[in-house]
Amino acid sequence: MCEAMRDKFGAGPEFELALGDLVGRYRRAHDSRMRDAEAARLLPHGAEVVAERQGCHRVTVYRRARRAIVALKILHATNT
Repeated sequence: MCEAMRDKFGAGPEFELALGDLVGRYRRAHDSRMRDAEAARLLPHGAEVVAERQGCHRVTVYRRARRAIVALKILHATNT
């Protein structure tokens, strides 16, 4: 993609850096959403179990699960 942008638009190394930054931010956000969803899915097994599995504090598990539930409600509201 970087080669095509360089050939067609004259994009330089700053484009490559910006693209790498964008991909990194997207990946971190995606990983965070997946951890939140996993916490919500596993919470019925107990916060201690999830905390041990995710390597975090039990309170963090509750926060992650809450974020996942709120995100799911927002997604559902926008799709109906």
